[in-house]
Amino acid sequence: MKSTLQEIHTALKKWIPIFSLPLIPFWLGSYGGEFYHALDLISSFKLQMLYGALAVFFINLVLSNWKTFLWSSLAVVCLGYEVMLWSLPYSGKSYGTQELTIYYSNVLTSNQRHDLLLKQLKQEKPDLVALLEVNRKWHHALNPIRSDFPHESIITREDNFGIALLSKFELTNIETLYLCKSRVPSVLCSVMVSKQQSIRLLITHPVPPVTSEGFMSRNCALEQMGKLISQSTSPLVVVGDLNITMWSPHYQKMMALAPNVYNARQGFGVAPTWPSSNSTKIPIDHCFLSRDLKASDFRTLESNGSDHLPIVIEILY
Repeated sequence: MKSTLQEIHTALKKWIPIFSLPLIPFWLGSYGGEFYHALDLISSFKLQMLYGALAVFFINLVLSNWKTFLWSSLAVVCLGYEVMLWSLPYSGKSYGTQELTIYYSNVLTSNQRHDLLLKQLKQEKPDLVALLEVNRKWHHALNPIRSDFPHESIITREDNFGIALLSKFELTNIETLYLCKSRVPSVLCSVMVSKQQSIRLLITHPVPPVTSEGFMSRNCALEQMGKLISQSTSPLVVVGDLNITMWSPHYQKMMALAPNVYNARQGFGVAPTWPSSNSTKIPIDHCFLSRDLKASDFRTLESNGSDHLPIVIEILY
């Protein structure tokens, strides 16, 4: 029995380092997204890489495989920092006491479970509802809640790029933007939260970076969005499926262009949203707030039938 256990230990000590080697190029390659769109996609999975690195770390610690233990230790430290950073609370200016609640969801055009979204809206009672991938069927499905949200701006499309905004507050200065000359719309407007105060709101959905063309289009849209955000002097909220995670260099470029906003999930963890039914979810749905606003809550909800989890953001202004 002892010799059998020794043989198993020897086999594990030999093969575990070999099987864990693929983690190294994935981890190091995740920092090369600026140069190639496949590496940019890999950078989205930092959370999963951290889980893998932790597994390799503990297994090799038990097996006393010190060479593999050392590089996995470095991976755990680097990846752990990038992931845990989002759990650190955001500290900024002082804020007001008025609260604005936003329900955001990429509903998935083909999703037929309209009832699940309507149920969530009744439970959450938001002030604003921002929806992506809205087509004519979804437009019709929203009829039961229209009395609760007397103000709206809706663009229905059958190609996964429709947008719906429903509001308890008056909407003014409504514009349809096409970032970087793309064919997909974004909506920019002012939300009159009181007679004296308005908050600017941008809802956007760049194309996914599945192809090289899509990769370039998304990056161009994000760059233009960063420049647009930087010009805002009013309180500002941006929500959307940006088809990018916080670990992409193109996300970081956009944020460098717009230092007047921060990601509302800061302090609430990574909060991955897509795909909703998969354990390998990544955070591609975002909310940005100008620094005179504070996120008092940022959370994902259970699936409403879409491939994206919905998000509720509570904002102090």
